[in-house]
Amino acid sequence: MTSSADAGAYSSKAVAERSISICMATYNGARFLRDQLDSLARQTRLPMEIVITDDQSSDETAEVVAAFARTAPFAVRFHRNETRLGYGDNFIKAVELCRGDLISFCDQDDVWMENKLEICAETFRDPGVKLCVHSGELWEGGEERSGRRIPDYPRREAFEPCALHPLQGSYGYAMVFRRELLQVANNHDRFCSLPGEEPMSHDRWIWFLGTIFGGVVLLPDALALYRQHGNNVMGGIATGLGDSLAGASRPRNDLQRAMIEEHAVEYLDGLAAHPLAEGTAPLAHKAARILERGAKSNRVRARIFDTDAGLPARLGAFLKLTASGGYAVPALRSGRTGQYPRRSPMRGMARDFAFGVFRSGSLLKR
Repeated sequence: MTSSADAGAYSSKAVAERSISICMATYNGARFLRDQLDSLARQTRLPMEIVITDDQSSDETAEVVAAFARTAPFAVRFHRNETRLGYGDNFIKAVELCRGDLISFCDQDDVWMENKLEICAETFRDPGVKLCVHSGELWEGGEERSGRRIPDYPRREAFEPCALHPLQGSYGYAMVFRRELLQVANNHDRFCSLPGEEPMSHDRWIWFLGTIFGGVVLLPDALALYRQHGNNVMGGIATGLGDSLAGASRPRNDLQRAMIEEHAVEYLDGLAAHPLAEGTAPLAHKAARILERGAKSNRVRARIFDTDAGLPARLGAFLKLTASGGYAVPALRSGRTGQYPRRSPMRGMARDFAFGVFRSGSLLKR
């Protein structure tokens, strides 16, 4: 095992091969925890450690971890919180205790494929890659496999900084990222969608930072079984309820999208003015300007669907959006997980004209 003092000296190749921390936040997870821990021990590319922060569990979580630690092929570091932190902050505490150059979020109730870390680590041979997100498979336990994937990336794709939408988010269990992302901003003063709302969860936060301040690789490989058991903090689509990725924070309409993007612009401009890490200011500024353009388009588009607006106002908003290039393919891709879908320009224009300007039939569900 390599000490944290040596971590900074690794080449990109060595980082991909050795310096990986697994980050887990636990809370009353004893029922499924050992299955997950055993899958970590079977990795073809072993981590240097697993850091577990427990949010005052009242079950046998601590005993399960202690039993695993006696035979684990890597260091097991267990910390019990003095007070309850909640899901997101518990993960943030764990991730800040990690010493590896690469960090992999790990939920307490899933099961990893044996080659998860090996495959993900290979993407970081490129020093520009800051975040890797892989596909996963929904799983209800047992030997039967669902075949349903979430997230579901059809092919390997690599994106430059500021190419994916930072407000989209993704699933933490499918993320591996460079620890240096934690130095970009204050992780305890995370961006919140709107003033007064809860800050971003740990996984949406890392997506936010990773898509702006580094390259991102999306992998088609389903490298983990995402267990569904009825008590998930964030579930999948096993029940047929559709996309639950963003939960209550998902934008409901174009006006709310605009407001969230405007708030993100304000936040990023603050980062650009007072950068915590060298070289981050230009990217924060670039992302802010892209989101600013998106917010302006969304405000105009909201007028098209305003139930109080008359036909002349709706038509005027449509023509303004068309003339300003608002229906062009957006600069920010969605990554195909659905919160900010990438619409076809012509389909978007036709939809807005028919269902917004002329109110043809009932309005589509927004």
